[in-house]
Formats: sequence, structure tokens, C-alpha cells
Amino acid sequence: FEMLPLVFSCGLDGLATAASTTTGTLGAGSPMFQWFYNPLMKALNNPLSFTLEKADDVVNYQCDYGMFERINIKGTINQGGEVSAVTVTGDFFAREWASTGAAAIAPIDVFPINAKLATLDIDALWANLGTTPMTATLRAFDIDIITGLHPKMLGDTTKVFAKHGEGIIDVVSAFTFEGNALASTEYGNFLTQTDRAYRLTLDNPATTIPYGRSSRLMIDVFGRWKEVIPFADEDRGNNLFTLVHQSLLDPLDYAGTPDMLEVTVNTT
Repeated sequence: FEMLPLVFSCGLDGLATAASTTTGTLGAGSPMFQWFYNPLMKALNNPLSFTLEKADDVVNYQCDYGMFERINIKGTINQGGEVSAVTVTGDFFAREWASTGAAAIAPIDVFPINAKLATLDIDALWANLGTTPMTATLRAFDIDIITGLHPKMLGDTTKVFAKHGEGIIDVVSAFTFEGNALASTEYGNFLTQTDRAYRLTLDNPATTIPYGRSSRLMIDVFGRWKEVIPFADEDRGNNLFTLVHQSLLDPLDYAGTPDMLEVTVNTT
């Protein structure tokens, strides 16, 4: 959870700020921070940039002006009871590696993301997000966010880029569902091309008592089913559905500030 603000601030929305709370047993010295990313679809988001450093006992290197052009969040709920790790990966661009000193970075507390603790809600309206849980249904998820960020190589007196551009944000999400009545309902929504807004929530309740709030990654996406395959697979006699969701701008507010993607992150 603690690395997520870096990823989303340098990939989606550089204007996001963290609100803090100190209601946990650790008190004011150890607040919990909540980050809210609401990238604009018709205006600039001004993402932040990062500097990546690497070193060993001989050489030190760093590259600056780093931004994420793709962010992927993937998790499968392990059916054997083992830890169901969530992977967060990204493609990024940055300027040339320079030989320079790497600053010492203090270690931080790290709380893992467990796919077994994922919940999914699906609704027809953005305004109703989070009201219709997909109970006993979710098996796996794979969310791929194309941020639209790209370097601009323009003629000047240097060999590296000095500007970046913001393009179209796109989200394609794949889910594996247990074959049940809820999965069949979503197959029907695919056939009729009904609007579907989903909320995927990943919590770590271990932080609730000491910090006053659960570590959280919550992803809201509006769109429609691009593909639904009933009985795409089976597991020990259980039918599984594969569903692919394509992001779209919410038509109810298209002329104003349309909704399509929001991300909330709670960190220690």
C-alpha cells in the first residue's frame, strides 16, 4: 500500500493531496493518510515525476523525470488457502541514466495487499457505486490502466526530452467470476450493452486499530462489458466466467466533468 501514492501521483493525478487522521492507538505521531485520485478527462492532470536511483558498493546511478505510462493491478484468490498476493507493476519512461550519488532512503513500514480481502461491487450508475456487492463471486482480477503520459522529443540543444504530454486515459479490466446467478446477470448486461460501474476494494484491516483506518486501495471504473465468456473454465466442478470491462466516459455528465476512473489509497 505504501508505494501506491508514488505510482498514482506519477501516473494519473499530480494534484492529489493526502488527508490525515490520528484516531488510532498510536496517536498523532503515526497518522493514516488518505489519497484521492480523480484524473480529469477533459483537462490536464499535471502528474508528478520521480527520480529513480540504484547503486552498489562501486557505482551510483539515477534517472529523473520519471512517469508511469501504464499501471497494472492483478490478483488471483488462491484456492489452496495460501497467501493471495496482489502484484502492482508499471511501465515508465525517464531521462538518461546519470552517474551520481544515491541518497540514503529511510525504510518504511510495509503492509502487503492480499487478493483474498478483495470485494467487488457493480452498479449501473456512477452515483450508486458501491451499493451492489458481488457476493461469493470474485475469483481473480487484472486491471490495466493506460495513463496517456508520454515523453516529447523535440529539437533543442540536448539529447534528452524536456517535456511530456498527456493523452487519453484508458482502463481495461478482466475478471474471473464463480459461475453463479450474479455472473449470469452480468452476461445479460453484456448482451444488452448496459452501462456498468465497478468498485474494487482491497483492504488490510491489520492497520485499523493502531492507525485508526484500514490500509486500502479502492478503484472505481465506469464502462461496459467488452466481452463475457460463460463457462470459460472450470475448477473442481465449478464453472468459471471470464469478463472483460472497457472504460467509457459517464454519459450522464459528459458535457461537464465526466467520471470514468477514481482511485482512493489509504496508507500509514
